[in-house]
Amino acid sequence: MKTVVLMGELGDINKLPTTSDASVAFVNAGYTLMQQGNNQAAIQEFEKALSANPKNSLAWLGKGQALYNTGNSRDAITAFDNSILNDPTNSEAWASKGNVLISLGNFTEALECTDRATTINPGNQWAWAFKGDALFGLYRCDEAKVAYNKSLIINPDNAVAQKGLQMAENPTICKPKATLQQSTISNQAFSGDIVQDQTWSGEVRVTGEIRLAKDVTLKIEPGTVVYLSPNSNDQHPSGYDASDDYTTKYNDPVRLASWSSNAINIDCRYGIIEVMGTPENPVIFKPEGSSTSPGQWNGILIGRGKIQYARLYSAGQTAMNIFGDYPGTVEIAHNEVKYFHWAGIDSHRNNVWIHDNIVEGGGHQGIGVRYNTLAENNTVSRAETGIGVEDANGAVIRHNTVIDCPVGIGLRSGTSAEVTDNTIPCVIG
Repeated sequence: MKTVVLMGELGDINKLPTTSDASVAFVNAGYTLMQQGNNQAAIQEFEKALSANPKNSLAWLGKGQALYNTGNSRDAITAFDNSILNDPTNSEAWASKGNVLISLGNFTEALECTDRATTINPGNQWAWAFKGDALFGLYRCDEAKVAYNKSLIINPDNAVAQKGLQMAENPTICKPKATLQQSTISNQAFSGDIVQDQTWSGEVRVTGEIRLAKDVTLKIEPGTVVYLSPNSNDQHPSGYDASDDYTTKYNDPVRLASWSSNAINIDCRYGIIEVMGTPENPVIFKPEGSSTSPGQWNGILIGRGKIQYARLYSAGQTAMNIFGDYPGTVEIAHNEVKYFHWAGIDSHRNNVWIHDNIVEGGGHQGIGVRYNTLAENNTVSRAETGIGVEDANGAVIRHNTVIDCPVGIGLRSGTSAEVTDNTIPCVIG
C-alpha cells in the first residue's frame, strides 16, 4: 500500500519559515521541485540545505519524502529519523516515517510512529490516514475505521482515508486477525506480523521479517529448528546494510563490509520472546543450506523475555540485540552464538543478565554491555573485542573468559563498571 505524499499536501510550502538561515531557500526550492515531480533535483537542493544547516528538520523531511518517491525506502527512513532528531515535534516526519514502514509491511512500528504524529498534531489528516493503514495492516479494523474517519473529518477528499475506510468496512477483506493466524506454527514456513500469542515447534522456515505486535508472546519449544532464508526477505525488500555513523568515524573495516540488504530480523522489541531450549534439546537458529558464512540473516531484536539453550549461527549485524525500557529482567543464558558478522550479544537497556554463553567468531565484539547489565561466566573467542563496555553505570563483568581477542575487555566512554575475576589468555599461533 504505497502512498506518495508531497510536502505540499502535508503542509503549505508557502508557509515554510523565512529566516536569515541560508538553508531556507534551498528547502523551498526542493519542495517546489518535488511537487513538480523532479525528485532527484529536489534531493540535491535538500542536500545543499543540509550542507548549510545540518539541523534543518524540514530539509531532512523533504529529503526523506523525495527519496521515498524514488523508491529508496531505507535512506528515506534515515532522513526521517534525522528530521525527528532535530525536531521531535515534527508531526509530518513521524507520519512520513510511518508511511514508509507501512509500505515495508512493518505495521507495528508504523503504528508507533503515527501515534506520535497524531498526538503532536491532531489536525494532521495524513497522520490519521496512515494510522488507519497501520491498524488495517494489523487487522484492527474497528480502530482503523476510527482513524480513517478522523482524517476525513479534517479533509473529506483525502483519497487514502477514503480507500482505507472502504476496505476496513468490507467484511470479506477485514476479517478478525485471530481467525486468520495460527496459534501454533510447526513444520511449516512463516513470515510477517505476529498479532496474537504464538508457539513454534518442530521445523519452522522463516522466509521474511518477523515482527511481534505489542505485548504479544512468541514461545519457541525445546528442540525447534528455525531455518532462515539466507539473504532473502519476502517482507522487507529494501533492507539495510551495516554502514553507519560509527563506521564512518572510526573506519571499522569489519562493519563496513556489508551483507545482503535483505537480511531477516526476528523483531520482538515490542513483544515478548521465550526461547526455552534445554541442554538435551536446544533451539537452533540457522540459515538454510550448509554455508557458515556470516550475515545470511540479521538477528533477534529483544524487548522482553528469555533466550536459553539456543544456538544461533551466521547472523549479521547482531545475533541477539536487547532494547527497551521495560520492567523485569531479560535473561540470555547457556547459548552458543557463532559465525556472526558484527556482534554476538549486545545489551542496550537496564536489567539484562547475560551468563554462561559461548560466543565465537564475531567481527567487532562478542558481547556488548551497557547500563547495569550483568555479564558473567561467558566464554568469548576470536572477536575484535571480547566484551565491549560503554555507557555502563552499575554494570558488572565478572568470571568471564576471553580468548584470542585483540582487545579482551574494552572500557569505553561513559563507563563506570565493576570488572572482576575475568580470564584473558591469548593463545593465537
